[in-house]
Amino acid sequence: MGPPRKLVVSGPYQYTRNPMISGVVFILLGEVIIFGSIFLLVWFLFFTIVNYTYFIVGEEPKLQKQFGEDYGEYKRNVPRLFPRRTPWTPGKK
Repeated sequence: MGPPRKLVVSGPYQYTRNPMISGVVFILLGEVIIFGSIFLLVWFLFFTIVNYTYFIVGEEPKLQKQFGEDYGEYKRNVPRLFPRRTPWTPGKK
């Protein structure tokens, strides 16, 4: 099967560039709020910072190289981690 040859911007990817990690971040944040645990707060911060850094340093340069301006437009319109309120559609202003 291999990696996608075309940039995927449908479904949850219309709201955030990293929907799976966004989901985990929100679950961890919910646990911090519900349990009020310092350990969970530290874990939430660590997990979020490590993943955010990985996206910037590791993942995004590769995607920019692979998909070019299509990915550039996507980056300008769809947030990295925290979802936008409305779905983004390519070519639509």
